[in-house]
Amino acid sequence: MLAQMLQGQFEVHREWVHRTARGERLLVLHGDQFDGALPCPGWLTRLGDALHGANVMMSHRVNNLRRVFGRPYWPIAERVKLSIGASLRYIEQFERLAAHHARAQGYDGVVCGHIHRANLCHIEGTLYGNTGDWVESCTALAESECGELSLLRWPGTAHARLRPAAPVVADAA
Repeated sequence: MLAQMLQGQFEVHREWVHRTARGERLLVLHGDQFDGALPCPGWLTRLGDALHGANVMMSHRVNNLRRVFGRPYWPIAERVKLSIGASLRYIEQFERLAAHHARAQGYDGVVCGHIHRANLCHIEGTLYGNTGDWVESCTALAESECGELSLLRWPGTAHARLRPAAPVVADAA
């Protein structure tokens, strides 16, 4: 029913260019197009997907219990993912590849999702933004009226901000 109500009201694009209020040109894409370019055997990808699904389900159940006892949301799935060295290396390679892809096409930066690790930084002078997700990290990217990008974490306020005067720089290593 929702699909019928929204039919014709929006378009889906593989890639899109967003111009910020400051005039920066950002390439917006999902990010799955980089999967084949990153070194990871297919069986490991499938295993990771299965474990990720189980991890998210466990996180959901644990956080339901935490809510009953008045405890705040705790992103268990995200913490587990970031504690595994191979996962961290894959994420870092993905971030560098996405930033390089945008820079090679003449964009000021890239905004994507896919790996669900919320981040907002500069990689070798190119803006890299990952929206994260609403399941694990409860994050989103937002742009202010003056063109400042922020990484928002729900519930709460801006998690990270990028201003022209103080860019965050990620190592290329």
